[in-house]
Amino acid sequence: MRARGAYLLFLPPYSPDLELVFTKLKHPMRVAQTRDIEASWRTVDELLDIFSNEECAS
Repeated sequence: MRARGAYLLFLPPYSPDLELVFTKLKHPMRVAQTRDIEASWRTVDELLDIFSNEECAS
């Protein structure tokens, strides 16, 4: 896998709070239609502004 540039990314245990984050990010990520890792991370960075300080604190 690594020879092809793939790698494993271990996810944290299930968390209802993280589920809400992923739910809120999924649609804008699909709209952005990024096709590589770097572009995906840049899009996530831009989208983090949709979360309020209160949401991040909880």
